[in-house]
Amino acid sequence: MATTYSPRPAPRDPQEHRNARNGKRHERGRFPALLLALVVHAIFFAILIFSVSWQVKPSAPLMAEVWDSLPPSRNAPAPVPPVATPTPPPVEPPIEKKTPPPEVEKAPPQPTKAEIDLKLKQEREVVEKRARDEKELVDKKKADDTKKEQDKKKEELLKKQRDELLNQRALDNKIKEEQAASQARESQARAAAQAAQKAAASDYAAKVVALIQSRANIPDTVTGRPKLQVKISMFVQGTVNDVVIVKPSGNPVYDEAIERAIRGIQQWPPLDRPELLGPERSLIANIGHER
Repeated sequence: MATTYSPRPAPRDPQEHRNARNGKRHERGRFPALLLALVVHAIFFAILIFSVSWQVKPSAPLMAEVWDSLPPSRNAPAPVPPVATPTPPPVEPPIEKKTPPPEVEKAPPQPTKAEIDLKLKQEREVVEKRARDEKELVDKKKADDTKKEQDKKKEELLKKQRDELLNQRALDNKIKEEQAASQARESQARAAAQAAQKAAASDYAAKVVALIQSRANIPDTVTGRPKLQVKISMFVQGTVNDVVIVKPSGNPVYDEAIERAIRGIQQWPPLDRPELLGPERSLIANIGHER
């Protein structure tokens, strides 16, 4: 008995599935391909059926004898079982390989006006941002340079002021030192002048005292060593203006004798420096009795 096999449906190609979704794009090439596939399958089935029926032979008729009883037999060979004609294996029809239609490249979608405007806006923003960043860098560099220059000028000004202050301090110290030295010299000069004036006044007073003692007529009744201190005021011409006993000796006779001698002197020792007597033109004389 011939067995017919229906061809296994070919798996559906994914590309064909995609093409089927495209609709009208492959509508024109579908019907000729389907018709060609039906014709090829019909021819294939006819060849398959013919080849199977040609190879199968009809089996011979079987004949059997009927015996009432089987005769005894020894070592009778075992009956040979009939050999069955092997059935050829079914031949699977070759699977037809369908060539996928060439894939049609899709044209890239054209951008819309809104997309173009958005892209131009983004590019413009990028360019503007880059320009702003560059401007900020330039401005920052200028500000840094300006600040450095200002700091440099300020440092130079401070250094100049410090130098001037140091120079002024040094000058002030020098002036103070010179003033101190000048004051010291003046003090020394004044001290020296005062000392010289005092020495000159002492010398002149000693001459006056010696003159008074030489002119005084001391009575013999005066004994001991009486001493008195008198203040003698003189005129510019060198004459006596007034005599004042500052400290009496305790012996009136001696004091009166000294006062008479002072008032009786008409020619006093010459005075080379009138300033020795001071503004009052007076001197203090300490006179003592030596006998």
